[in-house]
Amino acid sequence: MCKCSDNEASKVNTFARTEPPDTQVTKSVIALLLHYNWNKFIIVAEKQWSTVAKSLQNQAPKHNLTINRFISLEDRHICCEDRLPCCQGGAWFSLVQDTKNITRIYIFLGTPISLVELMNAMQNQRLFDNGQYMVIYIDTMTYTAKEAMKYLWKPEHYDNLQNCQDPKDWNFLKRARSLMVVASTPPTQNYEEFTRKVREYSSKDPFNFPVPERFLLDKFEKLEQL
Repeated sequence: MCKCSDNEASKVNTFARTEPPDTQVTKSVIALLLHYNWNKFIIVAEKQWSTVAKSLQNQAPKHNLTINRFISLEDRHICCEDRLPCCQGGAWFSLVQDTKNITRIYIFLGTPISLVELMNAMQNQRLFDNGQYMVIYIDTMTYTAKEAMKYLWKPEHYDNLQNCQDPKDWNFLKRARSLMVVASTPPTQNYEEFTRKVREYSSKDPFNFPVPERFLLDKFEKLEQL
C-alpha cells in the first residue's frame, strides 16, 4: 500500500508507506497560513476527508491560528446517490452566504467537482472581484499538470475551452488567482530504480508476487500516465 491516514495500519507487518500519510499535509497548510499571516479561517470538509480536517483542527491552535467555523459535509457521492439537498447547487450558495462575513480564508477538503461548485458559488456572489477571499484546497493525491484543470472546471467543460483566455469563461483569472492547491509533488529522481527494487522484493518472501514477463523485457518502457 502506498499511503494511509490511519496509524493502525502501521502495525501490519507487510504494510509499508511509500508516501507520507494524508495527515502530513497539515504541516504544509499551517506553514502556508503562517507565511501569509492568515490567522483566521474556516474549514469545509466532506466526511471522507475528516481525518485530515480534524488533524488541521487539532494543530491550528498550537500555532495561534483561529478556526472560525468547522463545517462537515456529507460526501458528494452519497448526496447525489440519495438525491439529498447537498447535491444541489443552492447548497453551496447557502454555505457561502452563511460564512462570507466571518472569514476571508476557506480551507476545503473534498472532491474537485465540489471545489469547483464552491468556487462558482463564491464567484456568483462576487467574492473574487477585489481579491479579498482565498480558497486553499487540500489535494491528498499526487499533483499532475495534465489534471490541473480539474481544480477550476468540471470534466464536461474541458472540451469546450480552448485556452485560459477563452471568452466562454471570462471570469477564469479571478477564480484562478483566488485558489491555492496544496498537493504532494510527483517523484522525480531515481524513481525507475525504486520501482525496479519494488518488483524485485515483491517477488521474494513473504510476498511472492510474480513479476509480469512484460516488465522483464529489455525494451519495456513505462509510459507517463495520461
